Amino acid sequence: MRTRVFAIFGILLFLCGIPLGAQTQGDRDSGKQDVVVILDISGSMNENGKFTNVKEYLNTEVFDGLLKTGDSFTLITFGNTAKESFSRTVSSEADRNELRRFLRDLKADNHFTDIGVAMETLSSILERRGDSRAREVILFITDGMHTPPRESPYYKKDLAVDEKFLSIGEKISKAGWFLYVVGIGGQTDAKTIADAVPGSVYTRTDEKFSDVETGALVADAAAREEEMARQRREEELAAARAGQVEEEGQAESEAALSSFFRKLGELTGISPDALVYIVPGILVLVLLVIGLLLLRALRGVNIVVSDNTGGRPNRVERRLGPMKGILLNSMDGSLPGIGGEDKGVFRVERGIFGLKVRIMDEEAIAPRSPYKKAGVHKLTGAIIELVNGNKILVAVNKK
Repeated sequence: MRTRVFAIFGILLFLCGIPLGAQTQGDRDSGKQDVVVILDISGSMNENGKFTNVKEYLNTEVFDGLLKTGDSFTLITFGNTAKESFSRTVSSEADRNELRRFLRDLKADNHFTDIGVAMETLSSILERRGDSRAREVILFITDGMHTPPRESPYYKKDLAVDEKFLSIGEKISKAGWFLYVVGIGGQTDAKTIADAVPGSVYTRTDEKFSDVETGALVADAAAREEEMARQRREEELAAARAGQVEEEGQAESEAALSSFFRKLGELTGISPDALVYIVPGILVLVLLVIGLLLLRALRGVNIVVSDNTGGRPNRVERRLGPMKGILLNSMDGSLPGIGGEDKGVFRVERGIFGLKVRIMDEEAIAPRSPYKKAGVHKLTGAIIELVNGNKILVAVNKK
């Protein structure tokens, strides 16, 4: 009953336009932002004033335009390796000034561009953030191809097909972060980065960094959040409907079972409440009996076959598993009282429900024997009489 109430409540919320477990655009606009900039500091960023132009963009568009009081900001730099260089909640103008001073003193002096380690470091830092209700935006800026140092785990790796790199991108996307990748110039791996993170946006700009719009970044992030919220609503609605269907199916099954016990009670004169316990008990007992019979049928048995030729007993003992048998004649000399030296006289077989005798040479069997006819016989008597007068004993050794 409780599950059904929750399912109906969830459906009503969805139809009324109220999101389940996700913020609306208005919630995000009025809330905080968590902004991460991951910046390439390889030496090539100094060419033609690129690094100066990027710093100017961050100062004017991000620090002054995008960040509001109460927002969080993190700067990750990468080149030879990657690290978290600056992280702060912007609580005052003093925080902004400190951020500007740090950026002003930052240099692009690394010799390599390790994009793989950069993404791995980014993912590790984001994991430490935990669940955030702020708008989560990442701005990834690079001007180069993936050229890591020899000691990098991504050395000579093709990031477009590297499983570890792609799994990191998938994890960042599922965590709800919006990634905006900016490639400076035409020879970069920026598109590869964006392709690794579902839902991200890639843009290419020139050395002046002139056509990167912060407003477009925020708008794209907002659109991504709306899409994720819509997907969450659909998933939760589907789960609510599935729960309702499951409960209805369970209720129908319970009703059918209740009807069965009621009718059985009318036939037997036993209370339906008592039958609820009696019937399962009988079923368990039947299953136990069947299990014991199968266990007995499948275990091996020791078969003893003997004759008494010349007053001296001869004996052969074999262990037979299910559907196994032993062919008997006197070729090996162990049972000389059995004829048919050139072929088998009979075969003792272990059936599922007992021993069987398969007559191979009916001419060797005494005329009055119940096993005279060729074929398979259930072993009803322990003695098989032969035409030569010998009586062959077939028995189970229970020791």
